[in-house]
Amino acid sequence: MVNRSIYSEAAGVPVALIGVLGYCGLLSLAIFYWRKEDAPVFLLMGSLAGLAFALYLTYIEGFVLSVWCVLCLSSLGLISAITVLSGFLVMYSKAKR
Repeated sequence: MVNRSIYSEAAGVPVALIGVLGYCGLLSLAIFYWRKEDAPVFLLMGSLAGLAFALYLTYIEGFVLSVWCVLCLSSLGLISAITVLSGFLVMYSKAKR
């Protein structure tokens, strides 16, 4: 039901593809730019954007479509953990300076 709803695309792009690209962006930032001074802040900003999008989609699932998607809820849990961990990383990197 969720994948076939009108909310499964944003501007003609599948929401699942947006999520995969977002996770790939966060992964590449964490792997390739981890030695850069501003990387933790960019990681936090990216994960906050992903978390906001995931919360919006979870709201749509629960209160508009009245169905739940296990993969969507798993993604929400994952982006929540990434956001919390990147927040700790920002605090650690500022304390280290």
